[in-house]
Amino acid sequence: MVGDEPGPVTNRSEQFRADGQGGSQRSPSTCAPQHAVPPESTRPLPNPPRWPRWPHAGHRAPALLAAAAAFALGAAQLLRVLDPVAGARLMAASSTDWTTLARDPVLPWITSVLWVPDGSRAVLLWLAVVPVALALLADSLGVRRALLAGAAAHVLASLGSEAVLGIRYLSGAVDHDSLRVLDVGPSYLAVGVVAGLVVAGGTRRRRLGASIVLAALLGLPQIGLLDGLGTLAVAPVGHLLASIVGAAAAALLNAGAAPRAAGRPAGSRGGSRRGRSRTG
Repeated sequence: MVGDEPGPVTNRSEQFRADGQGGSQRSPSTCAPQHAVPPESTRPLPNPPRWPRWPHAGHRAPALLAAAAAFALGAAQLLRVLDPVAGARLMAASSTDWTTLARDPVLPWITSVLWVPDGSRAVLLWLAVVPVALALLADSLGVRRALLAGAAAHVLASLGSEAVLGIRYLSGAVDHDSLRVLDVGPSYLAVGVVAGLVVAGGTRRRRLGASIVLAALLGLPQIGLLDGLGTLAVAPVGHLLASIVGAAAAALLNAGAAPRAAGRPAGSRGGSRRGRSRTG
């Protein structure tokens, strides 16, 4: 009609795009499917490292325990070297033989583990074995359980070997002077902790390595921890008992740590590190 103004010309493609973008808003349910984020509890946990990374925060306690053990053993040997008379006197006062325990039934259990009277080669051996074995067992069981397993091996092996000596004395097999045999050193502790690693070391590689070390400690004649076992001497009997007690104590402590770790929330700390599926 004349006088009517023509309406605006609209491109069909532009109208279509306008309708698709702003004309009709789609609901989120009709959009392209999105991948659902699994809840935190169902996400797979990363695999634990095969070997402890001690500089990291989670492994500071085993590293500090190893450093403390090495420092204590090294300081005791240094004192013995610098002052042989004082060292010999302290070793005699720290021995777990019958005569010393009759005078002091408490302190020798703690101080006897510090002394190595067998020469420099034995000092280097125990300075290498004791801190590393303690740290690895602490990484598997926890520090308190590792210390408890080592203490049980040291104390019960000393008690058992001295009990065998006492029975032999009462039966007349040895004389009274045998009751004063010097009984000091960290070998009971070392054998017990390594035996604990064999049964509760965490990874297969660690248990295999501990088995090789234990076989070398007990079997190699150059080390001679079982020399004299046929005559029921104090030291070899104690080493054999330490291996049995250390393995049994670590197995019991590891079994006790597993139920607690199973009921602990994911990511929580404490108790056994390797027993969440254990290592005071």
